[in-house]
Amino acid sequence: MVCERGALRDSVFLDPNGFNADSKSYHPDYWNHDLSDEHRNATIEYIRNEKSSHESLEHQNKKLSKSELRKALGISEGKKILFVPLQRPSDTVIKYFSGAIGSFDNFISMVAGLAYALPRNWEIVVKKHPLEIETPKIEGVYYADEQNIKALIELSDAVLLINSGVGVLSMLYGKPTLVAGSAFYAHPDITYHVQ
Repeated sequence: MVCERGALRDSVFLDPNGFNADSKSYHPDYWNHDLSDEHRNATIEYIRNEKSSHESLEHQNKKLSKSELRKALGISEGKKILFVPLQRPSDTVIKYFSGAIGSFDNFISMVAGLAYALPRNWEIVVKKHPLEIETPKIEGVYYADEQNIKALIELSDAVLLINSGVGVLSMLYGKPTLVAGSAFYAHPDITYHVQ
Protein backbone atom coordinates (compact mmCIF):
# COMPACT_ATOMS: atom_id res chain seq x y z
CA MET A 1 0.00 0.00 0.00
CA VAL A 2 1.40 3.38 -1.00
CA CYS A 3 0.38 6.46 0.99
CA GLU A 4 1.38 9.91 -0.27
CA ARG A 5 0.26 13.51 -0.21
CA GLY A 6 -2.14 14.15 -3.08
CA ALA A 7 -1.73 16.61 -5.94
CA LEU A 8 -4.46 18.88 -4.57
CA ARG A 9 -4.53 20.55 -1.19
CA ASP A 10 -5.97 18.62 1.75
CA SER A 11 -5.68 15.35 -0.18
CA VAL A 12 -3.90 12.07 0.44
CA PHE A 13 -3.92 8.95 -1.69
CA LEU A 14 -3.78 5.35 -0.56
CA ASP A 15 -2.92 3.12 -3.51
CA PRO A 16 -2.69 -0.67 -3.41
CA ASN A 17 -1.68 -0.77 -7.11
CA GLY A 18 1.63 1.10 -7.20
CA PHE A 19 3.03 4.61 -6.98
CA ASN A 20 2.19 7.61 -9.10
CA ALA A 21 2.46 7.05 -12.87
CA ASP A 22 3.43 3.39 -12.30
CA SER A 23 0.10 2.63 -10.64
CA LYS A 24 -2.61 0.89 -12.61
CA SER A 25 -5.14 2.83 -10.49
CA TYR A 26 -5.03 5.67 -13.03
CA HIS A 27 -5.89 3.51 -16.02
CA PRO A 28 -8.89 4.94 -17.94
CA ASP A 29 -10.93 1.83 -17.15
CA TYR A 30 -11.24 3.18 -13.60
CA TRP A 31 -12.43 6.68 -14.46
CA ASN A 32 -13.35 7.11 -18.13
CA HIS A 33 -17.12 6.73 -17.78
CA ASP A 34 -20.15 8.96 -17.48
CA LEU A 35 -20.82 10.55 -14.12
CA SER A 36 -24.21 10.71 -12.51
CA ASP A 37 -25.69 14.21 -12.34
CA GLU A 38 -24.97 14.21 -8.60
CA HIS A 39 -21.27 13.35 -9.05
CA ARG A 40 -20.89 15.74 -11.99
CA ASN A 41 -22.40 18.61 -9.97
CA ALA A 42 -20.20 17.75 -6.97
CA THR A 43 -17.12 17.76 -9.23
CA ILE A 44 -18.04 21.11 -10.78
CA GLU A 45 -18.60 22.55 -7.30
CA TYR A 46 -15.22 21.21 -6.13
CA ILE A 47 -13.50 22.83 -9.13
CA ARG A 48 -15.32 26.12 -8.54
CA ASN A 49 -14.31 26.10 -4.85
CA GLU A 50 -10.69 25.22 -5.61
CA LYS A 51 -10.37 28.01 -8.17
CA SER A 52 -11.88 30.58 -5.81
CA SER A 53 -9.85 29.49 -2.77
CA HIS A 54 -6.80 31.46 -1.75
CA GLU A 55 -5.26 28.29 -0.29
CA SER A 56 -2.70 26.22 -2.22
CA LEU A 57 -0.72 23.06 -1.70
CA GLU A 58 2.41 25.11 -0.93
CA HIS A 59 2.52 28.63 0.58
CA GLN A 60 1.80 31.30 -2.03
CA ASN A 61 1.88 35.07 -2.03
CA LYS A 62 -1.24 37.18 -2.56
CA LYS A 63 -3.06 36.51 -5.82
CA LEU A 64 -2.93 39.42 -8.27
CA SER A 65 -5.49 40.10 -10.98
CA LYS A 66 -4.49 39.26 -14.56
CA SER A 67 -3.74 42.89 -15.40
CA GLU A 68 -1.78 43.42 -12.17
CA LEU A 69 0.21 40.25 -12.83
CA ARG A 70 1.01 41.23 -16.43
CA LYS A 71 2.21 44.60 -15.16
CA ALA A 72 4.32 43.01 -12.38
CA LEU A 73 5.93 40.64 -14.90
CA GLY A 74 6.36 43.31 -17.58
CA ILE A 75 4.39 41.36 -20.21
CA SER A 76 2.15 43.38 -22.50
CA GLU A 77 -1.48 42.58 -23.31
CA GLY A 78 -1.89 40.44 -26.39
CA LYS A 79 1.12 38.25 -25.62
CA LYS A 80 0.36 34.58 -25.07
CA ILE A 81 1.94 32.96 -22.03
CA LEU A 82 3.44 29.52 -21.61
CA PHE A 83 3.69 28.94 -17.88
CA VAL A 84 6.43 26.59 -16.63
CA PRO A 85 6.14 25.63 -12.94
CA LEU A 86 9.43 24.03 -11.96
CA GLN A 87 9.76 21.04 -9.69
CA ARG A 88 12.43 20.08 -7.21
CA PRO A 89 15.32 18.44 -9.11
CA SER A 90 15.73 15.91 -6.30
CA ASP A 91 12.03 14.98 -6.10
CA THR A 92 11.17 11.28 -6.41
CA VAL A 93 8.89 11.92 -9.39
CA ILE A 94 11.76 13.67 -11.20
CA LYS A 95 14.20 10.85 -10.45
CA TYR A 96 11.87 8.00 -11.43
CA PHE A 97 9.16 9.43 -13.67
CA SER A 98 10.93 11.89 -15.98
CA GLY A 99 9.96 9.72 -18.94
CA ALA A 100 11.26 10.72 -22.37
CA ILE A 101 12.66 14.04 -21.15
CA GLY A 102 15.03 12.04 -18.94
CA SER A 103 15.99 14.62 -16.32
CA PHE A 104 15.35 18.04 -14.81
CA ASP A 105 18.40 19.41 -16.69
CA ASN A 106 17.05 18.15 -20.02
CA PHE A 107 13.75 19.84 -19.26
CA ILE A 108 15.51 23.14 -18.53
CA SER A 109 17.37 22.80 -21.84
CA MET A 110 14.04 22.26 -23.62
CA VAL A 111 12.56 25.39 -22.02
CA ALA A 112 15.67 27.38 -23.00
CA GLY A 113 15.25 26.22 -26.59
CA LEU A 114 11.57 27.11 -26.59
CA ALA A 115 12.39 30.66 -25.49
CA TYR A 116 13.85 31.19 -28.96
CA ALA A 117 11.69 28.78 -30.97
CA LEU A 118 8.19 29.95 -30.03
CA PRO A 119 6.47 32.58 -32.20
CA ARG A 120 7.10 36.18 -31.16
CA ASN A 121 3.61 36.56 -29.69
CA TRP A 122 4.46 33.99 -26.96
CA GLU A 123 6.36 34.57 -23.72
CA ILE A 124 7.54 31.95 -21.23
CA VAL A 125 6.97 32.52 -17.52
CA VAL A 126 8.93 30.31 -15.10
CA LYS A 127 8.29 29.83 -11.38
CA LYS A 128 10.66 27.84 -9.17
CA HIS A 129 9.24 25.35 -6.72
CA PRO A 130 8.40 27.15 -3.42
CA LEU A 131 10.72 24.84 -1.45
CA GLU A 132 13.71 25.35 -3.76
CA ILE A 133 16.33 27.97 -2.97
CA GLU A 134 17.85 28.45 -6.42
CA THR A 135 16.18 29.16 -9.72
CA PRO A 136 17.88 27.81 -12.86
CA LYS A 137 19.06 30.58 -15.15
CA ILE A 138 17.26 30.45 -18.50
CA GLU A 139 17.74 33.22 -21.04
CA GLY A 140 14.67 34.70 -22.71
CA VAL A 141 12.10 33.87 -20.00
CA TYR A 142 10.27 35.85 -17.34
CA TYR A 143 10.62 34.78 -13.72
CA ALA A 144 7.63 34.75 -11.40
CA ASP A 145 9.08 33.12 -8.29
CA GLU A 146 7.16 35.43 -5.95
CA GLN A 147 3.83 35.20 -7.77
CA ASN A 148 0.79 33.12 -6.85
CA ILE A 149 0.56 29.77 -8.67
CA LYS A 150 -3.19 30.06 -9.30
CA ALA A 151 -2.85 33.58 -10.70
CA LEU A 152 -0.09 32.36 -13.04
CA ILE A 153 -2.23 29.48 -14.27
CA GLU A 154 -5.19 31.82 -14.83
CA LEU A 155 -2.98 34.17 -16.84
CA SER A 156 -1.42 31.43 -18.96
CA ASP A 157 -2.52 30.12 -22.33
CA ALA A 158 -0.81 26.76 -21.72
CA VAL A 159 1.18 25.06 -18.96
CA LEU A 160 4.37 23.04 -19.56
CA LEU A 161 5.78 20.73 -16.88
CA ILE A 162 7.53 17.43 -16.34
CA ASN A 163 4.92 15.74 -14.14
CA SER A 164 4.11 18.21 -11.36
CA GLY A 165 0.83 18.13 -9.47
CA VAL A 166 0.39 21.65 -10.85
CA GLY A 167 -0.77 19.81 -13.96
CA VAL A 168 -3.93 18.82 -12.09
CA LEU A 169 -4.58 22.49 -11.22
CA SER A 170 -3.89 23.43 -14.82
CA MET A 171 -6.59 21.02 -15.96
CA LEU A 172 -9.01 22.41 -13.35
CA TYR A 173 -8.50 25.80 -15.00
CA GLY A 174 -9.10 24.30 -18.45
CA LYS A 175 -5.58 25.08 -19.68
CA PRO A 176 -3.78 22.95 -22.28
CA THR A 177 -1.41 20.92 -20.11
CA LEU A 178 1.84 19.86 -21.78
CA VAL A 179 3.57 16.96 -20.00
CA ALA A 180 7.23 16.17 -20.73
CA GLY A 181 7.53 13.26 -18.29
CA SER A 182 5.35 10.46 -16.97
CA ALA A 183 2.44 11.71 -14.89
CA PHE A 184 -0.47 9.82 -13.36
CA TYR A 185 -2.87 12.29 -15.00
CA ALA A 186 -1.24 12.22 -18.46
CA HIS A 187 -3.74 10.61 -20.82
CA PRO A 188 -4.53 11.35 -24.49
CA ASP A 189 -7.50 13.72 -24.89
CA ILE A 190 -6.76 15.20 -21.45
CA THR A 191 -3.12 16.33 -21.66
CA TYR A 192 -0.50 16.62 -24.38
CA HIS A 193 2.72 14.61 -24.29
CA VAL A 194 5.71 16.67 -25.45
CA GLN A 195 9.37 15.85 -26.08
